[in-house]
Amino acid sequence: MSIALYDITVPVLLRSLKNTDAWLQKAEAWANENGKSEDDLLSARLAPDMRDFVYQILALCAIARYSVLREGWVYTSATTFPPEQGRTFKELRATIADVLKFVEEVKREDVDGQEGREYTFWTGGEKGVGYEFGFENGIKFLNQFAFPNFWFHTTTAYAILRMKGVQLGKADFLAGGGAFDSTKAPSAA
Repeated sequence: MSIALYDITVPVLLRSLKNTDAWLQKAEAWANENGKSEDDLLSARLAPDMRDFVYQILALCAIARYSVLREGWVYTSATTFPPEQGRTFKELRATIADVLKFVEEVKREDVDGQEGREYTFWTGGEKGVGYEFGFENGIKFLNQFAFPNFWFHTTTAYAILRMKGVQLGKADFLAGGGAFDSTKAPSAA
């Protein structure tokens, strides 16, 4: 059985973006219930030399965009988002909604077949800025660069919220934005 490029990208990105949006809803409610400012969560970081929560969300959104390999593909860096785009929960949720819309509009025929193409880019978004990466095909690009980066920033955002006290669990990470596609909730015995 072969797996289509669409199947390993679009549904995975949609689920995680929806889950992340659900975490933001919980985080905002938690902050309100506990008398915390938005900035207390949004400026939090796991270590002094790491980027803050806002950056983690903007990065995973940028990565979700560039993980959709289709005709006209362009690498998008988290730095392409305007600085004012993520200073509140509402703004971050709007960014996620924009990326969700982008991914939801992708058609199978736009993606399948793009895996054989070479992918070369600079991490700063333009030639000479950041690091240059080149991958001989889309599968290597996804497996060695896009997916590890996406899950790094997604997990870091989740960990920051947990560290600050937001009540999230593994179920929120796996299916916070909706039920699993192929399983049913256990019935009470």
